[in-house]
Amino acid sequence: MARRPFVDASMEPPLKRKQRRKPHQSQAALRHGIETLAMTAAMPFAAMITLNHRLPILARAAAGADRSEDAEIERMTTEKVQAAGQMALALGGAVTASQQAVVRYGTEQARANAAFLGRSFMRPDQAFAFANESAERLTKLARNLSDIGSHSVAAALRPAHGKVTANAKRLARRKPT
Repeated sequence: MARRPFVDASMEPPLKRKQRRKPHQSQAALRHGIETLAMTAAMPFAAMITLNHRLPILARAAAGADRSEDAEIERMTTEKVQAAGQMALALGGAVTASQQAVVRYGTEQARANAAFLGRSFMRPDQAFAFANESAERLTKLARNLSDIGSHSVAAALRPAHGKVTANAKRLARRKPT
């Protein structure tokens, strides 16, 4: 008959009452995702209206036949540069925030590792608790990066979306030439 190994009750990980799982994505990330979806759905239609008005202007300007729309041509070129700059600024901020989140995680984990390794003796339940805390820190990092990513995509699209929809509204009042 095979002998069963001795199992000490202290070796089992401590169970909490009804552990609630945290969602992998925060409410803010979900909200930014919905905002991004709405912006990307609206932009093609607004761009179509804007292009319908601006392409004939550009064609006449390229042919050298009409200089009356120079203000509109200047507006469209400066808008593109402004929107690109604002998008780059939003994405640069996201990169910085991501780096800070990763550094914060690394610092917390390094401190926890040092405390863990600094003990001369550790019971198995303490090892389980350490592993659980490490997993929670990693989950927190993933959630933070998800929030940063969804926020940065929405922030990067806002300038272009604002310009495209404003131009579509303004140009829709004019008759295409």
